[in-house]
Formats: sequence, structure tokens, C-alpha cells
Amino acid sequence: SGTTTFFVEEAKLFNRSECCLQKLVHYPGSPTRLSWDCVGAVLIMYDVISIPMQVFDPPETTYRTVMDLGILVFWTLNIVASMMVGYVKNGVTEMRPGKVIRHYLKTWFLIDLIVVAPDWYFTMQSLGSYKSGAESSVRLLRMLRLVRCVRLIRLVKLRWIIAALNDLLVSEYSNIMANIVKMIMMLCFTNHFIACMFYLLGDLQKNSENTWIQEHGFSDAVW
Repeated sequence: SGTTTFFVEEAKLFNRSECCLQKLVHYPGSPTRLSWDCVGAVLIMYDVISIPMQVFDPPETTYRTVMDLGILVFWTLNIVASMMVGYVKNGVTEMRPGKVIRHYLKTWFLIDLIVVAPDWYFTMQSLGSYKSGAESSVRLLRMLRLVRCVRLIRLVKLRWIIAALNDLLVSEYSNIMANIVKMIMMLCFTNHFIACMFYLLGDLQKNSENTWIQEHGFSDAVW
């Protein structure tokens, strides 16, 4: 496994080995990893907006199909990328490949697998179902939309990404402005989710009583 060395770099203690995989391990605060995490944060926010909107039964478009497939590919690659990112423990940045991989397998791996694996299965099924009939295609599409609700688990990861970005802000003014933007975004996402759930409750009751959806003519509205 190679010898282990401890050294100080930029006033931070690192724990590395000299095995062949060492060059593939990234420091958790490196520009490359932060750029990758920023892309992940944008995709999580896209899911936070688009997934609750499934209650409106939006039509399947080429844009949505390509976007959903791109998100799925990104998070699949993220599983591999996350295995090569160091972590901090007891003030020491652990960079040894074996330790890093084991740490990821014990923490985020199971969550990422639970989100990605069913998504891949139903995505492949839905892409193949277009040849087997409209009824089968619609049923699988509904299942796929339900499975993609699991993506919202990544909100926990979004919180971690935002915390990592906050650590890069050196001035108090920048920190305050970042917190204000974060609170505004959280308020917008919460209101968006509540509005979608409010519509869902009305839609579920439309066959038993006259709801606000029928009163305002939204039941016949099209995209």
C-alpha cells in the first residue's frame, strides 16, 4: 500500500501515501472539485424546481429527456469522482486512496446508489417502452417520475456544498450577502413546493367535489 507520509502544505496537515493512485486523489477544497460541486448544486436546484412540478403532468419534451439523462449521467460519474476526494478528520486531511474510498463507501455511496440505480433502471425501461405501446409507455413514465422524487435526498448534499463554498469567503460582507441569498432561495424553493402540493391536493379531490382548480378553470389548462 506504500509508505505513509505526514507533511504541512499551506499550513494544513496532510496524510498521504506513495501508491500509484495517489495522484488521482483531489483535495476537498481544490478548484476542480469545487467547480464540479457547483455544477452539482445547479443540477440539485433544477431538480428542486422540476420534480414538484410533476403534479401538473407536464408533457415529455426532447429538452426534458436530454436534461434528465444528462443529470443521471452526471451523478453516475459523481460516484466515481467522489471516491477520489480527500476528507478532513481530526484536523488532518486524509488523502490516502484506500482510506478515502472506504470513507466514501461508508458515507455517501449507499445514498448515491439508492438514487442512481432505480433511476437508470426505469429510464432504460421507459426508453425501450416507446416501441411496446402507448399504455405501457405512460405507466413506466409515471413510475419514472415517482422514482425521481428520491433525487430530493440530494438536498442534504446541497447544504454541504454551500457550506464548502462559504468557507472560501474571506470578508464578512461577502459572508452576509451569501447568507441573505441563501435564505431568499430557501424561501422561494419552500413556497414553490407548497404551491405544487396545494395544487396536488386540489387535483386529488376533483372527482369528489368542486375544487378551486375547477372554479378558476385550471383543470382544462394546457402547457
